[in-house]
Amino acid sequence: MKIDRLIGILSILLQEEKTTAPELAEKFEVSRRTINRDIEDLCKAGIPIRTAQGTGGGISIMDGYRMDRTILTSKDMQMILAGLRSLDSVSGNRYYGQLMEKIQTGSSEFISGRDSMLIDLSSWYKGSLAPKIEVIQNAIESRHIIQFKYYAPSGDSNRRVEPYYLVFRWSSWYVWGWCLEREDYRLFKLNRMDCVTEADTEQFFTCRNVPMPDLSNEKIFSGGIKVKVLFTPDVKWRLVEEFGPHCFTRTDDGRLLFSADYTDMENLVTWLMTFGAKAEVLEPKEVRDIIRRNAEETLKTYGGVRSMAFDYKKEYKEFYMPKGTPSIVRVPKMNYIAVRGSGNPNDADGEYKQAIGLLYGIAFTIKMSKKEDHQIGGYFDYVVPPLEGFWWQGERRPGDTMLRTDRAGRRDGVSGIDYARKEDFKWISVIRLPDFVSREDFEWAVRKATEKKNQDFSKVEFFSYDEGLCVQCMHIGSYDDEPATVDAMHRFMEEQGYALDITDQRMHHEIYLSDARRVASEKLKTVVRHPIRRA
Repeated sequence: MKIDRLIGILSILLQEEKTTAPELAEKFEVSRRTINRDIEDLCKAGIPIRTAQGTGGGISIMDGYRMDRTILTSKDMQMILAGLRSLDSVSGNRYYGQLMEKIQTGSSEFISGRDSMLIDLSSWYKGSLAPKIEVIQNAIESRHIIQFKYYAPSGDSNRRVEPYYLVFRWSSWYVWGWCLEREDYRLFKLNRMDCVTEADTEQFFTCRNVPMPDLSNEKIFSGGIKVKVLFTPDVKWRLVEEFGPHCFTRTDDGRLLFSADYTDMENLVTWLMTFGAKAEVLEPKEVRDIIRRNAEETLKTYGGVRSMAFDYKKEYKEFYMPKGTPSIVRVPKMNYIAVRGSGNPNDADGEYKQAIGLLYGIAFTIKMSKKEDHQIGGYFDYVVPPLEGFWWQGERRPGDTMLRTDRAGRRDGVSGIDYARKEDFKWISVIRLPDFVSREDFEWAVRKATEKKNQDFSKVEFFSYDEGLCVQCMHIGSYDDEPATVDAMHRFMEEQGYALDITDQRMHHEIYLSDARRVASEKLKTVVRHPIRRA
């Protein structure tokens, strides 16, 4: 190997006044060209080697130069030995250990105490890794092409490569070389290589003007996939270990918002799935869909019910099943089926009742699209999410306190809601859309429902809403009793240092978990939610 030869050449030059390239070539069984490259490398390392042509010429070290061992401190020697031990951890023999013993001989005055640095470059695959490294090292020295089978996400392939560099980076070993199949320079991971051999020991390749591999994180992990994920606090140690302490911010509900650029979709999904339910992907939508499909396939594999439908109320309990005491929550952007209107929601033939019929008409058309010619990409079976609504009375103004009560329990009838005037209600009734439903899918559903039901669905719209930071609470009882729950929410909000932030864009929000037609009013379950901001 080259390191052996360089040390040997240096030893000869230190012991002899002069030698020649042919003598060195014969001694080390390599070409003169190889010896010339070695001499160049020693010169680059700062050793003053002199070469002379003709009679009496040869290779020698400049007069007056001596390897003074005392220039190396104890710490220097410890670093050298640590490096040699690290190379032995992936070596197929004990050469570096033997070299270490040589260096230590007679140097006890410079190496004292216990070793303070231990480096192990091996992996779980050490048994198969060391032979690969040895084959590749020999091929680099002898200029032999290597051949191997390579396993990549795109599939398996057989490769022939001119090897130039062995690289240890990102906790793994790689070989950098010219791929004859791709006619370009490539970086191959040794753990993905199998059956590594020298292709033809009798044939040599001509060394190219090889560029150094660009090993920067930006080059290899170039990003392109914008990732936002909410993690539970108990996995903080993993995020710090893998991405550093500044890769996340703490949200008001205690979770960790992780943001990063990722380069490989497959690796990203695999990594996220190791967290299970401790990670909630916010972006991108495609990753959410892939993880959901993977989860469904896993259920099938392990005997899960094939017809099990995804239930948003159960899977996103923080949004649909809050406790009966107020809490702070950050709600991500969601898409909805929506109908706008006004009037008393209790009117049997009123606008609100009609709106509900329109919403469910589109919702079930989308749910049953699996039986239609229009197949929605990323579709999975699901339970239609619950009915929701955004409410106000009169002309909304920034800062309006909807459903706000004073400490005596009286309604704030000026800017809030007066239940005695339900005919003055204005609302946007909505049903959440699954993330896989695009605007184009929604428009198809409107056309399909119009055709199939012979009904006008023109009032239905595709509605996107980014709710953000909110205070919420589960209200149990009649809708008319909500002011007491809202008052408790506002007291909690203020105690936590927040202020109400109802505006033209951020509205009073209700989620209906009970069917008012079948459940007694005192048992109705309704999620009440208000937008807030830091005071």
